[in-house]
Amino acid sequence: MFYNNKGGEALVNKHYDLAFSYFKAAINTDASFSASWGNLGGLFKQLDDLKQAEQMYRYDIALNTDNNTAQGNLALLYTLTDRVAEGEKLLAELDKKRQENPYYHISLGNSEYVNGNFKGAISHYKKANAMSPTLHESHFGLARSYFELNNNAMIINSSH
Repeated sequence: MFYNNKGGEALVNKHYDLAFSYFKAAINTDASFSASWGNLGGLFKQLDDLKQAEQMYRYDIALNTDNNTAQGNLALLYTLTDRVAEGEKLLAELDKKRQENPYYHISLGNSEYVNGNFKGAISHYKKANAMSPTLHESHFGLARSYFELNNNAMIINSSH
């Protein structure tokens, strides 16, 4: 994970040779850590080597079928390489999986909150709360959204 994170930092800073070295070190340390393969795919995509990027994303997904990030990246790659139908199919499957993930709804709620759509945020936080009532992030999101709407009565019991 250390090398993978260092590689990600180098990739963001566009130090591609350094990023490659770190991702390679991460893979040499633990070839089963799927995120390193996905990040290597991201590096190849940045370098316009889309064939190699696709191979890395596919390997990442083979190691971790629940890696939604790699699946989303692969769907985008399909679109970039004129395989729109394949990309849309993968995105539809991914969206279905995400709809069942409370953290996805918390993320959508956070985006709505940042954009000032507090009612939309509340809707997503409620979905997350219904899926997993013990997640404090949904309760906090509900409370701060109701606060922004001056609905202090709902803050007291933000699970409604």
